[in-house]
Amino acid sequence: MVLLSGADALHYEVLGLANLTYNLLSASGLSLNADCAEVPARFQEVGTGDTVLGSVGIVLCEAGGPSVRIGVDVASGNVSVTGSDASASADELLAAAGASLERERHVCSLATMRCAWRREDVNTGAPSFALPEMDSGYTRLRLRLSDPLGDGGGALAIEVTRQAVVRPNVEVECADFAAWRAAADACTLLLKHKAPAASREEWVLLLTMPKRDAHDVFFYAQVDVTSEAAPTRRRQALLHGLLGQRALRPPTAAEIRAGNRATLRRAVNALGDTEDVVEGGGEAPRRASAGLTREEFGTHRSEFGTQGEGAIEGTQRQYVVGGLHSHSFDFSLFNCTWVA
Repeated sequence: MVLLSGADALHYEVLGLANLTYNLLSASGLSLNADCAEVPARFQEVGTGDTVLGSVGIVLCEAGGPSVRIGVDVASGNVSVTGSDASASADELLAAAGASLERERHVCSLATMRCAWRREDVNTGAPSFALPEMDSGYTRLRLRLSDPLGDGGGALAIEVTRQAVVRPNVEVECADFAAWRAAADACTLLLKHKAPAASREEWVLLLTMPKRDAHDVFFYAQVDVTSEAAPTRRRQALLHGLLGQRALRPPTAAEIRAGNRATLRRAVNALGDTEDVVEGGGEAPRRASAGLTREEFGTHRSEFGTQGEGAIEGTQRQYVVGGLHSHSFDFSLFNCTWVA
């Protein structure tokens, strides 16, 4: 199950099948797809579902049609920005599509036993670090689109974070940290079972980080969407996808179910039945997320079914696409027709 949350703060889950690619966001000038990956059994205990979001592909429009492809390889953390103009830089390609992109890496230090986000060039590969600095493996992209819905109604901010589930299977000696007082003290407190509860997990992760290898960590993606404009129903109709249809002003479960029933009846008997729906409630939070952990997720199955019933239009299979940069599916809005 892929775990999602709409702008109304209601959580829902969708049966994501491993090795398939799904559309999360679809608008006239934007398409965002993500692979669905199976979580290895030993990492499922840590709080993810049995499937999660893997690598991400984004396509943007400029005059003339699709022009900018952004790829996030979740296994390596590498990011690529390519476009129709091979001579243009990443910044130039993005600017032509009315977008800007920032990349950050979560860097930790044994000298301070703290971590912080650090800006880096978008197309940079994984940099090399020397102790006391360490690469945590977490990275995030911040993509700002000036008018992806083509209505002049305001910007969307999309954040793609490379998350990690860590199961370190290493042994450390406190003597290894003699050069860094903060790390040595933390190790001693952990050894004596005197570490503050609020710091215990973070310290273990930091102290084991220098020795962990690829078998100790599993990477996955989380996608967050924030609207910089009022989340009206009119704007919501211009954004679709498994996440997009609930990213601005989500319909109620009753509206979704009514619409799905009407669609089914039309398919069966071509009568064209429709059903009245009720206008939703007031203003809602403006952040929507895909790729949550179980701890963040909770459950709202009284509102939505276990496979997204009441949360999404149609079924999850109708959002399957042919690849990270393929945009054809039943509810696709991506067409670039609004670009001047």
